[in-house]
Amino acid sequence: MRELQSSNFRNGDWTWEIYQDFQSAEKIWRGFEPAAACYVFQTFDWLSRWTEIVGGAVYGISPYIIIVKKEEEFQCILPLGIRRDRGFKILEWLGGEHADYHGPLIGQNLLPGAFTEVWKFIEETLPKFDAIFFQRQPAKINGNESPFVGSSAIEYNRAYSILMEGRNWEQFQTERVKPKLRADSRRHRKQLNKLGDLNFVVASDQREAGQILQIMFDQKRRRYRETGHRDMLAVKEHRRFYEKMTDDLIESQLIHLSSLQVNDKVIATHWGALYRKCLYSLMPSFEGGEWQRYSPGRLLLEHLLEWCFNNGVEQFDLTGGMDKYKLDWRNHEMPLYYFMEARSLKGTIYIKSHQARTFVSRSFMGPSARYVKNRVEGVLKSIRLT
Repeated sequence: MRELQSSNFRNGDWTWEIYQDFQSAEKIWRGFEPAAACYVFQTFDWLSRWTEIVGGAVYGISPYIIIVKKEEEFQCILPLGIRRDRGFKILEWLGGEHADYHGPLIGQNLLPGAFTEVWKFIEETLPKFDAIFFQRQPAKINGNESPFVGSSAIEYNRAYSILMEGRNWEQFQTERVKPKLRADSRRHRKQLNKLGDLNFVVASDQREAGQILQIMFDQKRRRYRETGHRDMLAVKEHRRFYEKMTDDLIESQLIHLSSLQVNDKVIATHWGALYRKCLYSLMPSFEGGEWQRYSPGRLLLEHLLEWCFNNGVEQFDLTGGMDKYKLDWRNHEMPLYYFMEARSLKGTIYIKSHQARTFVSRSFMGPSARYVKNRVEGVLKSIRLT
């Protein structure tokens, strides 16, 4: 990747600076972040560690952090990178699969329409790339319209969350949780209490957090094997990212790590982030074998929600995905969009290839395909039993 010949640019009232390392941008970023519209995934603490540990080593991504001003007032920060993928150069948001929502940090006075006009000039000041691939983008960031989700963006997923809306845990349970599910949870708690002391634990220091984190790794990796999903934790950089984030940020409470325990046995864990009165649910796990009959993951989720209601948290963000439990619990949803556009012939090839792979994946691994697979397996099982 060739270096920029300059880092300072102007077009009319707009000026922007491009930084290729986080240290140079840190002071401005940390100064702008508290008043900016953003998610936890766009914080300096999150993206600087992700880029250092995962971005370069796993994705081969080079950061290009763009800080934009108009008439000397900061407007936005664009945490972008150019990733090398099989000979292609792709412009994308930093954060990869460790950022459930991608996008910029937006100032309160940014006008998306006006920014869209200057974006084409900003883009030209970056090193050459073959295609833009912006994904996991909400249309609004904390209520502020994103300038990167326009008519060309395509909705492809939804994110779900629970808004507390001034209620308490008991009210929420009565309104949202089916009586059968509440009774089921009470029964499981009673059964677990017969086996030992059932405790909900929120880690408060590095030592305690480190122990829970290693158990979370084991539980998640077992679950990946059972479900046939890719084991991302087999890659040491992914594990190191969670370790580094936990070590550095558990005591500031940006990272929220909890567990459900029977005596000294950890039967479920949750690794998430607490930011601006929102708890992001990111890495839940639970013990397998005989413990699964007690629904430990659901019991831990209930403890977490009760903790949120009791500690002034206003939103429990379940993030994206069509998991059944998210649909059962959510009372709010948000569409997510992606945008792809070629900037060279190679970029066109990259996009067509990506679209073909996505079509095949959805055709053979999507809900319809899984439904057919389950029906066929059910018929075969019934044949074997007769």
